[in-house]
Amino acid sequence: MTTSAKSHQFEVKVEEHGSISISVEVLAPESYADLVKRRSPGTKFHPAVGDKRAIDVSYKDLLILTKFKGEGLGPLAQAVDARLDGMLQSAIDQSGFQGKQGETVLLNLESAALGSGNARKILVVGLGKRELYGQFVWCGLVSTIMSEAAELSAEHILLGLNDLPEGDEWLTASQLASVLRCRVRQYLSKEVERGRLKKIRLIVSREKQEDVESGLAELEPLCIVCSNPYL
Repeated sequence: MTTSAKSHQFEVKVEEHGSISISVEVLAPESYADLVKRRSPGTKFHPAVGDKRAIDVSYKDLLILTKFKGEGLGPLAQAVDARLDGMLQSAIDQSGFQGKQGETVLLNLESAALGSGNARKILVVGLGKRELYGQFVWCGLVSTIMSEAAELSAEHILLGLNDLPEGDEWLTASQLASVLRCRVRQYLSKEVERGRLKKIRLIVSREKQEDVESGLAELEPLCIVCSNPYL
């Protein structure tokens, strides 16, 4: 029951400002819960299923999940929440988080006395209403992720794309990846504190893998919108 695939590496580099690597990693639904792992302190995490190397342990990781306003958690986030016995949903309920665009809620697994697998912290970011989702919302989401990663001193982040809609009426996987690459370049170019971010790990379905990699391979930015540091 192989559920993970070898990751493919890309690098976004801005001369004199460093670089951030982006990997594309396939994770099938039956392994979503392996993004976090309850364990006893001091014991090593081993995924129950899947390729251990593809979802290897890093205690610097911040897992990014998304939520639309007025909707429940998507399949990936639901699987993570189930592994945590509902702790993620409880944190959302207690915070008053509604999923408004740019709204965030943070769950610190370590402060909650949980051993962690791939993620030390989970950040849920609101996307607003589903019918308004598009390139501008996604571009703003990436900006929020970068800001939060710097604030939390995260070196590695995992970004789950599996719960995002895609297609002609939304964004294709390739467009989504192109916007991400463009936004990362903008982030690296800013003359501000950029934090410690070194790697973004994209968690995708096998069906989206090729399109996401195609978007990341684009050399030209998708549009001039991504030059706006406030979007």
